[in-house]
Amino acid sequence: MSFITNIILLFPDIEDELERMKEVNSFTYRGILINLISINEPNPEEFVTWYGGRKKLSGNMFIGAYNYFDEEGFRQHLFSNVNWESPEYVQLIIKSEAEWTYKVYTDAGKTLVYDSILQ
Repeated sequence: MSFITNIILLFPDIEDELERMKEVNSFTYRGILINLISINEPNPEEFVTWYGGRKKLSGNMFIGAYNYFDEEGFRQHLFSNVNWESPEYVQLIIKSEAEWTYKVYTDAGKTLVYDSILQ
């Protein structure tokens, strides 16, 4: 049995992408490192991006899907253990398997700004 959580993490180019992602990906749950992946990782079978258009997105977007994910622990990790230059511009978008829509957080996961259940 599984219970999948989808994660999208967005932050601006003012952040040091490699350093921030090293800190983000140091989060462990169920004994495993999280390892979110950039959508700008090249598709090894093509010379273009794997998403629509012919240009890379500006800004940083990282994605992942995890089984029985510790959402609260990860949010706490983002705003407590990652050295963001501008946490107010960091967005976290999460949807669990049981939900119909995504929740949107700002301030590096600290502030819930949209949850259709609460609307």
